[in-house]
Amino acid sequence: MKSTVLFFLMLTLSNSCLAGSKLAKSEFTESAFEVKNNESENSWDMAAEVGATLTSGNTETQSFKGKLEGGLDYLGGRLSYLAQFYQKSVEQEKNADKWKIGLKHNLHLGEHSSTFSIFEYARDKFASATQTVTFAAGYTQRILDNEAMLWNADIGPGIVRTTMEAGKENRKIIHVGSQFKFKLNETTEFEQSVVADLNLDGNDYDVYRSETSLSASVVENLKMKLAYAAKFDADVDVGKEKLDTETSVSLVYIF
Repeated sequence: MKSTVLFFLMLTLSNSCLAGSKLAKSEFTESAFEVKNNESENSWDMAAEVGATLTSGNTETQSFKGKLEGGLDYLGGRLSYLAQFYQKSVEQEKNADKWKIGLKHNLHLGEHSSTFSIFEYARDKFASATQTVTFAAGYTQRILDNEAMLWNADIGPGIVRTTMEAGKENRKIIHVGSQFKFKLNETTEFEQSVVADLNLDGNDYDVYRSETSLSASVVENLKMKLAYAAKFDADVDVGKEKLDTETSVSLVYIF
């Protein structure tokens, strides 16, 4: 499985050099940054996303999510940032409480390629690994870049440090990422982000994350977003599900 994924990505990266695409400015994957095509230099961009679900009657449920993302384009590169949280309570008993922060830096190598380095810190109170720190660095390729579509891909080595009840553990990984954006019309966009952290130590500790979303403009600078996120973690405690999914509707304000 790992060799198939790596072979497909490397084949895609090598073929994409013929696409005549523009500068690679890849973003975080999973549920984080948009794939952008900002040609200006020394410019900031930022977007805030909020969502909530409240139910009453036979079962009382409350869930809240929020995300702040953005970055700085400068001469020669881009610095991106992310902060997000998710909480859920059923019958006033909390059963989900997680948040994540991250930074990513791209340094441009040429017309359609760049290096990348990422740092992510995540806490999940109800997961097998309550804290996860990820660092990876490598190569980013812009595969497609036209008026309708943008597609970036990342690949590089990294380290994941997890904190569990039994103690701390370090794992060497290959970080593989894909970010795709398709503009359906002037007001509607489709996006999909996929990340695979493939363990190199020979154990079944791979982690796969993805988010698929559809967003539509409500008014200027305000969007409504429908998203489906999934995370598969092969290394979980007995009794825990390996696959977590989340379907959400939220509002996104672009500053």
